[in-house]
Amino acid sequence: MKELKQGNWFRRHKILTGILGLIILISVVSASGASKTEQPKTEANQEQVSSEIEVKQVSQNAAEKYCQDAALLGKYIDLDKTSIIKVTAYNAQYNKSGTKASNGNAIYDFQWVGENKESNENILFVCSVSGTEKDITLHNLAISGQVVYGPVDQQ
Repeated sequence: MKELKQGNWFRRHKILTGILGLIILISVVSASGASKTEQPKTEANQEQVSSEIEVKQVSQNAAEKYCQDAALLGKYIDLDKTSIIKVTAYNAQYNKSGTKASNGNAIYDFQWVGENKESNENILFVCSVSGTEKDITLHNLAISGQVVYGPVDQQ
């Protein structure tokens, strides 16, 4: 009968032990290396997405110039009877509306106070825009609570 060999299996089979050890080492290194290489790509992607979002946001300055343009407002009010801006009450507000345009750009609401020259009454202007600095889209324009451009149900 065969005698059972005494001793540790790993000591008796040095070549197989070396191969198994090498396979385990490669597996562990591969698994840990894969998670490290994915993180920088994710962070880079997030930075790229953030910069793309920033590019698609119209600034307050650009929205102000667009919304207070006499050519735009002159279509809806008599500019001879209206001061577009009431300097003593000028406290413009620029806020993200929480809605998005059909192309995914955020819509911003810009509002300010003008004045009726005849009655000296304040006129509230509300203008909703989206886009970029060079390509602004008007979504809504309301003057003294009356929607003059855009869907009525969004005001």
